[in-house]
Amino acid sequence: MSSKPITVLVSVRTKPGMEEAYKKELMNVLKHVFAEPNLLNFKVNQNPHDPTRFMFYETWADKNDFETAQLNRPYRKPYLKRTKNLLAEPSQWTIWETILSLKTN
Repeated sequence: MSSKPITVLVSVRTKPGMEEAYKKELMNVLKHVFAEPNLLNFKVNQNPHDPTRFMFYETWADKNDFETAQLNRPYRKPYLKRTKNLLAEPSQWTIWETILSLKTN
C-alpha cells in the first residue's frame, strides 16, 4: 500500500578541511540514490558562509517505501562507514509530509 509523498531534510556538518572528501563520497553514493524509482527530487546545498555545512532536500514518492526500503539499501552502510570520520557530528534528518505543492515556471 502506498502513502503520501514526503520531503526529507538532512543536515550534515563535516570536520573543517574534510568538505571535498565528503563531497567525493557523496557523489559516489548519489549515483545509486538517483536511480531509485521513488525519488522525485534531490538537492544538495552547501552553506556559502560555512562550507562545512551541507543540507539535502529530498522528495520521495512514498513514505512507507522510504522508511522500509530506502533506508536499508545495500549502498547506504558502506557510505555511512566511509564518511563517519569526515563528519564533525552525526547527521540530522527530519521527515516532512507534503500538504501543498506548487510548480512554478
